[in-house]
Amino acid sequence: MISSFIYILLLGLSLNFINGQEISSIYYLPNGRASVNGTGLSSVSNVFVRQHLNGGGEILRNLTIMNKTDVNILVGFNQTISVFNGEIDLCDASNNCTTYQWNPVIITSVNSIPTEGGVISVSGEYLLQSNYSTPNTLEFGSFIILNETRSNNNGTISMYNMTTSNAEMIPTRSTNILITIRGTQYQQLMNFKDWTGSNNNLSSMEVVLDQRRMISVS
Repeated sequence: MISSFIYILLLGLSLNFINGQEISSIYYLPNGRASVNGTGLSSVSNVFVRQHLNGGGEILRNLTIMNKTDVNILVGFNQTISVFNGEIDLCDASNNCTTYQWNPVIITSVNSIPTEGGVISVSGEYLLQSNYSTPNTLEFGSFIILNETRSNNNGTISMYNMTTSNAEMIPTRSTNILITIRGTQYQQLMNFKDWTGSNNNLSSMEVVLDQRRMISVS
């Protein structure tokens, strides 16, 4: 009985390897597009994203296959209802599916503020808090954590209010910033060009996703 169970298990694994697909990375692109990289993707016939609801259950959203090869699929998605922290499923005609984390975010810039504080605006795409239970945050080191105070309806701006007392706590001309959008963290370094004046500037930004994706913006 045990040997038969092991045989069936190994057979199942072999069939998944032969018929299934594998996703290695996802790059989120502007205007509701995502580039999915992997192997065996030419057999994919259906792509959807899965949103898990807080009270149980889930919602499925179909994505549009715009182009595909064996190693890449370009998909299109709705920039509002398909933006959440969930999963993406790629399935073939026999409903063999592979799953990967889905959490589209693009950050393009962060505005500068005076040393006495102000409103920090994070610009990009897909920045909505959506279904996530905790707000988006912006952290300066480990001593200042700002919750998102405002955003726009299309998810292109996320705003954070930095008070004078918080700004005065930053002791150096440059400090690490950590932006968290729907549970995924993005690290960057913020430099102050003129510590005694209001000419502060974010000189470079490195965005690091927790699912093997990196984007650098200068």
